[in-house]
Amino acid sequence: MKNILVALIFLGMESHVPSGFIRGQGVAMSAEERELNFLFMRMQKASDDQTKQQINDTIVMKFGEVLNRPESFGMKFDSLRYCGNVVSSDGVVRIFTWNMVLSDLRNQYFGFLQVNRSGRDAKRTYFLKDSEDLGKDAAMKVYTPEHWYGCLIYKVLHNRYRGEDTYTLLSLDYNNLLSNKKIIDVLWFDANDQPVFGKPVFQDEKGNLTNRVIFEYNAQAVMGLKWNDHLQMIVYDHLSPVKPEFEGNYKFYGPDFSFDAYRFDKGVWVYVPDVNVLNE
Repeated sequence: MKNILVALIFLGMESHVPSGFIRGQGVAMSAEERELNFLFMRMQKASDDQTKQQINDTIVMKFGEVLNRPESFGMKFDSLRYCGNVVSSDGVVRIFTWNMVLSDLRNQYFGFLQVNRSGRDAKRTYFLKDSEDLGKDAAMKVYTPEHWYGCLIYKVLHNRYRGEDTYTLLSLDYNNLLSNKKIIDVLWFDANDQPVFGKPVFQDEKGNLTNRVIFEYNAQAVMGLKWNDHLQMIVYDHLSPVKPEFEGNYKFYGPDFSFDAYRFDKGVWVYVPDVNVLNE
């Protein structure tokens, strides 16, 4: 059993837009990017939910129009603010995600998935519709762009095994006022070449396979979940309750100064406990 030194260190509530989602200041922007940046800024400053929703509807419409053009796959969009933009190492998958913070501090998520494959009609754009919740059974569910659970995706990893490509996603969900969630998920393509979120490739502590990994923790704590290039693993803070009596009550969970990881091996993300990240 892990020795819990301190279960929660309150470092201040995380920003509603992660630092990695504000980018490209000083970089020359296209006319499309300038217009989208202006709309995102207006939405951030809007004082009421109705105005925010109206501006966001315009963002979705205009962004979709741009991304549906074949030439958009050659546009970097690296000057966009308030919007995440991640690309797989093989250049096939690009995902844009952003959030809208409502007056009651709930978050709604929006996004676009672009798929850039070789061949005729291989370039496709999908709108990611936030219409599901990460409930108790979410670790075993399958989602589609039309029925997406909503999050901010900040990293995409490309792996290939036996001729099949998988794209592993690291993301953040501002769940509610008491807890946040971080997620490790997999994007893949079915027999009809349609995108699917979730696949039983994550090994848990008992050796069982799940479709995704979901971490829930106190909203004022900061949990690390990132790709470690040196170790070639997804490394994350191990979470524990602040007191033993809070076991299973995740709004009282936070980092305990130990680290676990996932290593990709023969198509499966294998759970690796107690990783030493201090002596890399």
